Amino acid sequence: MKFPYLQAIVENCPSVSLRNYESDYPFLEVVNHSASATIALHGAHLTSFTPKGAAPVIFTSDKAIFKEGKAIRGGIPICWPWFSGHPDNPSLPAHGIARNRFWTLISISESDNSTIIELTLPLSEDDHIMIGGKVTLMARITIASSLSIELTTSNESSNNIHIGGALHSYFFISDISSIKVEGLNNTTQYNSLTAETSINPNVLTFDSEFDSVFLKTSATTIIEDLKLNRSIVIEKSNSEATCVWNPWIDKSAGMADLEPNDYYSFICIEALNWRDDLRQLKPGESHTLSQHISLK
Repeated sequence: MKFPYLQAIVENCPSVSLRNYESDYPFLEVVNHSASATIALHGAHLTSFTPKGAAPVIFTSDKAIFKEGKAIRGGIPICWPWFSGHPDNPSLPAHGIARNRFWTLISISESDNSTIIELTLPLSEDDHIMIGGKVTLMARITIASSLSIELTTSNESSNNIHIGGALHSYFFISDISSIKVEGLNNTTQYNSLTAETSINPNVLTFDSEFDSVFLKTSATTIIEDLKLNRSIVIEKSNSEATCVWNPWIDKSAGMADLEPNDYYSFICIEALNWRDDLRQLKPGESHTLSQHISLK
């Protein structure tokens, strides 16, 4: 195994097991009294979360590709240090570098009802030059009856840097055509499909491809799923933009790592730092982008 240190950390943690679904591609499998989850070291990527007695909350495609350098389709990809295309250099990878690399497991702490996983992304001198200064990146994932993900960037350089990113969460739903998404009405909507900006007056429903960013909002978002008789509550902090995305039929069919009908079973709702919400960090400052996901 390329990661011999992992077993020494995991072996004293009863709620965590080490899995290697593909060669040299380790996962942490978490099972505690409140929930179960899986986390790939590649991307610090949570690929499942299921509270005890509930249907899954997070969607990952059965056709997801587990290969170094390839983002996993589904789960919660970490987009960093930018979301979407790089603002100045289109040759750099979409959504940054964090989701396409292996992270380092730092620690696991646990109780009967919760498990906390902490990871860091190794960065090279070239990475620091690309970002504009020396930084560290940490992810803290808490698996309990609810799910929390905190992504912390710290500026260790002597100059200001600008950081963007997203927690690109795929939520498992019963039926895309029958859910409602609440919390984003009366906010400014940038429609990425038409490049038009308008005020969205409505609770969101879906009958075609949807790709929009809702601006200047820190609101809690709620997925109402009547067929599953539940609501998924998505709280966030240190984010003033929320992306909502579903590829619908044609685009889903053209993706090698999605089943043609997968669009039916997920909606992405993402906490962003993007464009006007990029964060400037002065020397010594840190910024934590987070999501807290729960059921009611």
